[in-house]
Amino acid sequence: MRKILLIEDDRDINKSNKTALELEGYEVCTALSMQAGVNLCETFRPDLILLDIILPDANALDWGRRLKEDYGVNILYLSGLSTKEDVIRGLRSGGDDYMTKPYLIEELLLRVSSLMHRRDQPAAREDFTTGKLIWHVAAKQIELGGKELQFQPKEYAVLEYLQRSSARYVPSQELAEKIWLAKDEELVAKAIRNAISGARRKLEGSGCTILQKRGEGYQFHVE
Repeated sequence: MRKILLIEDDRDINKSNKTALELEGYEVCTALSMQAGVNLCETFRPDLILLDIILPDANALDWGRRLKEDYGVNILYLSGLSTKEDVIRGLRSGGDDYMTKPYLIEELLLRVSSLMHRRDQPAAREDFTTGKLIWHVAAKQIELGGKELQFQPKEYAVLEYLQRSSARYVPSQELAEKIWLAKDEELVAKAIRNAISGARRKLEGSGCTILQKRGEGYQFHVE
């Protein structure tokens, strides 16, 4: 049984999330502070931590990467901090995903399921290059000419997925399901187009681009 640790100082959120996750078959343990959560990691050994950022005794961003290194755990940040900069900061501080409050329980369960599935996949590759790009896999960063390219989270996720699938064209429906966790591609079609467009602009001068073929989808291409 997969184990989830909830570190959240709001007792109501803790209770509702715990109930929903247990109904999905997960073993769940809760903590109301960072220190209590860290102590539980030693004995509970969770697969995933749902981690509030602003806690009574700590800013969780100072702990995220440490928890990953010490316990090999995945981290989903849950926070009222909702700007683009907040999300990027969370993903760079050990976060595997980031959700802003308030959120739907249904979406939370989908994100959790996706992260658990990711744990079953082969380990992430080491840093590598394509064209003039240097990919820093663990940090989810891409470097060009000694400078980090400022991809938005979904732009990076789409680009990485296409690069991993570069031997073929990837349909929009597949991107919708894998990146946006949406079964209906039409609901996120504009978001997909925006992410592709943004990624393409930032790839200029890198020797890499994203091709599109009508009826087949998108493909990462090294020129």
